[in-house]
Amino acid sequence: MRACREGNCELLNHALARGADVNAGALKALFVASMNGHKSCVELLLARGAQIDGLSERTCSKRGKTALSAAYDEREYDITRLLLERGADPNA
Repeated sequence: MRACREGNCELLNHALARGADVNAGALKALFVASMNGHKSCVELLLARGAQIDGLSERTCSKRGKTALSAAYDEREYDITRLLLERGADPNA
């Protein structure tokens, strides 16, 4: 998770190579990378099978948020565009 928060793709790739689950936990790695504007990490996670519309349950709102909504809310429009191009559902 630290790798996604800091945009450290090398550390992220190392963790994934050692078997880290891209979809594990209540706070999804794709959500964290998206909201923090780390496009390279987002691309790596998607390439490794991250669920593009997976909900992160640990958010300030009562209902979970997707990586797409997090990127949009944080004005990370390059990532918002990337996620939409990759098939993210704006209604998820």
